[in-house]
Amino acid sequence: MELLEVVTDGQVRTISLTDAQVTIGRGLENDVVLTGDARASRSHALMTSIDGVWKVVDRGSTNGTYVNSVRIANPVELNPGDRINIGSSAIVLTTDRTGTAAHRLGDLDAQINAGNFRLSVADRQLLSLLANGATDREIASVMHMTVAEAAAAVEELASRTSAPRRIDLARLATSLGVG
Repeated sequence: MELLEVVTDGQVRTISLTDAQVTIGRGLENDVVLTGDARASRSHALMTSIDGVWKVVDRGSTNGTYVNSVRIANPVELNPGDRINIGSSAIVLTTDRTGTAAHRLGDLDAQINAGNFRLSVADRQLLSLLANGATDREIASVMHMTVAEAAAAVEELASRTSAPRRIDLARLATSLGVG
């Protein structure tokens, strides 16, 4: 079964995809409501599944829909692990419930509590940005670096913390209270 991991304001939700169509936006009528995300449009994006293949399309939103940091103009096919950025929210398509952020990071939380690694002020700032769905370009702007340096910083932090995906880093930020 496919799932969506949704990070908005540092909060991680996992949503089971049981229908072939999923609406996403700030409005309460959506299947995935991005409550409190002022950068998301009321009716922002639509995901559809045809023969088990998920696609996402922007619904004429003000701030656009991004898949893996690229703004989309037409429907885009999604693969497990792809990241959709809508407003300041990050959404990841996944297929394995045991691999969701909440489960993957149990060991990581134990490592943090045991003091197995330290996070610098810059690490915490990066985690906070990730918890709020920031793209590499947004991270670069805030942290005064190039987009390539921002991507490398995310990758390095993910490696150092054993958090393989951005959604995992966002969950880490939430558990540390830096989101």
